Amino acid sequence: MRSLAEEVIAVQNKRTPLHAREALSLKVVLVSAAVTSRFLHLYATVAVLVVAAALTLYVGAKRVLAATLALWCALASVIAVLDLAFSTLTPSVAFNLVYGFATFTSLALLYLTTPPRQVREILGFNALSLAYMFLGHSIKLASELMDVMRARGWSPSLSPRAYVYPLRAFASLLVARSAEVAEALRARGVED
Repeated sequence: MRSLAEEVIAVQNKRTPLHAREALSLKVVLVSAAVTSRFLHLYATVAVLVVAAALTLYVGAKRVLAATLALWCALASVIAVLDLAFSTLTPSVAFNLVYGFATFTSLALLYLTTPPRQVREILGFNALSLAYMFLGHSIKLASELMDVMRARGWSPSLSPRAYVYPLRAFASLLVARSAEVAEALRARGVED
C-alpha cells in the first residue's frame, strides 16, 4: 500500500484535463472563489467546497480528500470543544471552520493538479517556483521520516507530546536539506 505522500506525488504526475496548463486559470479562479467566499455567504463557501471536493475525486485523490477531511474534523472538534468550554461557539465560528475546509481543499486541488514543471514554465526559475518544487520534496521527506519513526517503534497517539520529537526531527531535516539545496544552487551560479 502506498503512503499518502506517494499518492500525492502520483496524482500530481497524472495526465487529466485538470493537469493541463490550460486548466490552471480554472484552478486559480476556484482558489480565488474559495478565499473570497468568506465575504459572501455560507452557500458560496459550500458551493466552492463541493466543486473542489468533486474535482479532487475526479483526479483520483480519494485518500488525500479523506486525509484532508480527517485533519479538518480533528481540528474543528478541538476548536468546537474549546468554544463550548468558554461559551463562545457561534454560527460565525462554524462558518469559519467550513470556510477553512473549503479553502484548504481548493488549495490541495491546485497542488495536486499542478506539477512543478508547469509552475516553472509559467513563472520561470525564481524563488516561488523553487518553493513550490521544495514543497513536494518536503512531503516526501515527511513520509520517509514517519516510516523511519515507525520502524524504530514510534506510534501515533492522542497525546500531543508524542508528536514533539517527530516535529523537531522534521524541522531539523528540513533545515539541513534546505541548506544543501541552497548550497547546490549557489554552486550552479544561482544568486541569493
